[in-house]
Amino acid sequence: MSDHARYVHEAHAEALPVKLFNVLASVSYILALAYIYDVEMLYHWRYLGFDGSVNINKLGFALTAGAGMGLLLPARKDTRALLLYVMHYAFFIPSLIITAFSDAQASYAVTWVLSYALIILVSKASFPPLIFKYTQAQNIALFCIFMTTVAIVSIAWFGGLRNFNLNLESVYDFREATALDMPAVFSYVYSSVANVFIPVALVLGVIYRDRTVVVMTVIAAIVLFGMSHHKSVFFTPFIVLGLYFVFRSRNWWALIGAGFLGAVALCLFDILWIQYLEQSTNSSIINSYIARRTLLTPPLLDRNFVEFFEYSDKYYWSSSRFGLGLVPQVYDVSAPFLIGREVFGDPLLAANTGIVGSGYSNAGRVGVAIYSVVTGLLIALLNSYGRVLGHSFTAAISVLIIAIIVTTTDLTTAVFTHGLVILIAVLAFGPRGIPSVTRPLALARA
Repeated sequence: MSDHARYVHEAHAEALPVKLFNVLASVSYILALAYIYDVEMLYHWRYLGFDGSVNINKLGFALTAGAGMGLLLPARKDTRALLLYVMHYAFFIPSLIITAFSDAQASYAVTWVLSYALIILVSKASFPPLIFKYTQAQNIALFCIFMTTVAIVSIAWFGGLRNFNLNLESVYDFREATALDMPAVFSYVYSSVANVFIPVALVLGVIYRDRTVVVMTVIAAIVLFGMSHHKSVFFTPFIVLGLYFVFRSRNWWALIGAGFLGAVALCLFDILWIQYLEQSTNSSIINSYIARRTLLTPPLLDRNFVEFFEYSDKYYWSSSRFGLGLVPQVYDVSAPFLIGREVFGDPLLAANTGIVGSGYSNAGRVGVAIYSVVTGLLIALLNSYGRVLGHSFTAAISVLIIAIIVTTTDLTTAVFTHGLVILIAVLAFGPRGIPSVTRPLALARA
């Protein structure tokens, strides 16, 4: 056997347990979500659009498709793999659940599968990263802390403390009033701080065991949550930190799967506790946060967007700055508010969605294809930075922005509003000296 053949054989042998676990984890995950959809979503949340039914034929389809998706996950550890694994459990499998068990039209299934396939394929692209100047990682951490502090002080100066609140259940009582009081520019400020500066400073603080940076970052996230009233800001440091340690692990693939399985197991436990121990018909608060809001609502909104705009005029980016005013607007509000008004009957509801829903509202499946290709290229770019700066570091600080792009915002909005450009700029200054990286750039490109 030649050296190359032996290498290929060993690579396949190492990948086998990973592939097997991915299939078993995906199947188990689908079984749990199917039960939750049947006893929780269809019973308590049908008025929000969770319709359909769960039966043996639908379950067989979902399990077969989910097993195939598990096999498609890469076995080799890099930034691309880490991001795809998170999206697999957080979005792609939930999209399969909505396809299989709700009354979704075939157009929705075709659309998200198109997006899924393009992201998987395009993200394999390989090209060298753009490094402007290598900078000491500690200096980048201090810069992020400085920018976070400036942002918080500025928001407080303009009245951010007026409605300060740390109660997670009361955020909606203050969010709209705070947004009206604050200058519009601060919507850009808090997103960039929450999605880029806080994750970067936190991860670098942990890498260099700088407790001061870690504590300051966590406190900054809590204060920013209290002023902005966005729950994602509060959970950001804990999610980023947890994922960073998971990504560093030798068995990262098992830990990612186990993490999501653990989350749905907690949902199942809460359902059984309420039904059999409390003997109550109340809804599960844990399920409301994890299964409904985090996992199943984004694909449900994608379905609503696809089915609405399949027979309605598209935006063709007329409501976006990227449209350059070339196409006249056919609606008086943006797509999220249009869906909120026309589908949910609430003109104040912004049904924000990611590459599938927003792409389809702009240009149908062509729009979804464009957004998916760009997202795939973005993941490929992040993977190229990961080869130089460390895959665990790069994936941990970028996973939130990728998740936002895929699930909750228009890609054109994410470029500036959610800090995508700032993230790339931080990476382009090449944090130097990260302990997990030992190869110079020349070797990383080889």
